[in-house]
Amino acid sequence: MASSGAGYSGVSPHDDESKLPPRGKDVEMVEVPVGPDAKKADAVVEEMPFEQMLKNVLLLSCCWCYGIAALFVNVSTTTLAAKDMKSKATATVPLGVMLIVGALSTTVVPRFVAAFGSRTTFLASAMLGVIGALVNFFAIRNRGDDDDDAMSFLMLSLGAIPQGFTYACTNNYRFAVMMFSPPEFASRAIALVVLGGTAAAGIGPELSKFTRTAMGDDVDEEHAGSYLLLLAIYAALLLTVLVVDWGRAEEIAAAKKAKALAAQSEDEQPRPVRDIFSQPAFMSAVAFQTISYSAMGAIMAATPLAMAADGFSFAESTTAITCHMLGMFIPSLFSGQVIKKHGTDKSIFGGFLILLLGACVFFTSRELASYIVGLTVVGVGWNFSFVGATTLLTTLYRPCEKTEVQAYNDLVVVGVLALLMFTTSFLLAAVGSWDVFVAIHVAYIAVALAWTALYVVKLKDL
Repeated sequence: MASSGAGYSGVSPHDDESKLPPRGKDVEMVEVPVGPDAKKADAVVEEMPFEQMLKNVLLLSCCWCYGIAALFVNVSTTTLAAKDMKSKATATVPLGVMLIVGALSTTVVPRFVAAFGSRTTFLASAMLGVIGALVNFFAIRNRGDDDDDAMSFLMLSLGAIPQGFTYACTNNYRFAVMMFSPPEFASRAIALVVLGGTAAAGIGPELSKFTRTAMGDDVDEEHAGSYLLLLAIYAALLLTVLVVDWGRAEEIAAAKKAKALAAQSEDEQPRPVRDIFSQPAFMSAVAFQTISYSAMGAIMAATPLAMAADGFSFAESTTAITCHMLGMFIPSLFSGQVIKKHGTDKSIFGGFLILLLGACVFFTSRELASYIVGLTVVGVGWNFSFVGATTLLTTLYRPCEKTEVQAYNDLVVVGVLALLMFTTSFLLAAVGSWDVFVAIHVAYIAVALAWTALYVVKLKDL
């Protein structure tokens, strides 16, 4: 599992020492190397050359790319396929199922990594993606009369279940990169991984334009080609996971943990999760990630439905999604440097401000340009707010706390995202207006903007 606590060492001056658990049966004692063994641990920590580190960071960026490409094939294809099978009100249910399973899997992934290793866990996630894509493919091929459509809709939802675990692992690559990265390279390493999503724009929704009717345009053929593309994406993910130096990274991560524990006093044991989450700064970091991801995700998932209602074609809505993805990931070319130079606070605040402005673009008109520009700007805002909040999180807990913290953080982030994505089509149908739907999310983002300002002024040092 990733070590994302590299930026934290020792006890924060704001920690309540009395809350630290005593040594005893409730605390897992770790044997720390001393003497020659300690020197050996130091050597292992420094052994991976920069070139090898960069190679693995880029490979993880590719893994993120394939995982995100798969997600966006589902956004652009499964949403519309589900709408054709059932109704507009249930169009985002299969996507919501995938994300709900992903949210529940966030606490399982670290335990699988601890029990079976990173390589086995991430390979299993790619294989589950392949299985999910196959189920989705046969869901389309099964279509015919109304009864068949009901069964196909059920199969789409069932195919989303194994892909949920794949998505949970995809979301974890931004933490996994910390196994390879020194603290001073942390923000850039995370940004490089997220940058992989730029290529996902071409691999995912853009290719789905051409594969959607590759097998024909009859009811049991339309979209089938897109699920073969999804199958190929998961296969590429599997092959990429195979060449990452997981074993070497885990050896180094273990040495880092041993070194950190050796530098701690006997009283510096892992804190209970509730004490970590009760810190105002920590709660803020989790909230910033949650609002950034869920607001962006809800707007993104609803856009193809709104565009279809306005008479735009699949190709036009896919173009809007592609531009959105480019807005999400191209800023990673420089967002790491921006965060390092100006700090996480300004990056998060600026990101939410851009996100808010992007959502407001949708109020200008119902033309194609408004959809494209609005989604693109929303994507840019997500990048700065989400990458900034993720980087902030990695500075707020101790190395020995990383596994539990990462799991519960992603449970909250992906859980809220799943809830909003699952209910997006219901909400859009209930309010009956794209403008009202957007206004609700503008208010949601405004809350995050106000919270960020409060964090900078008051909560940051609590």
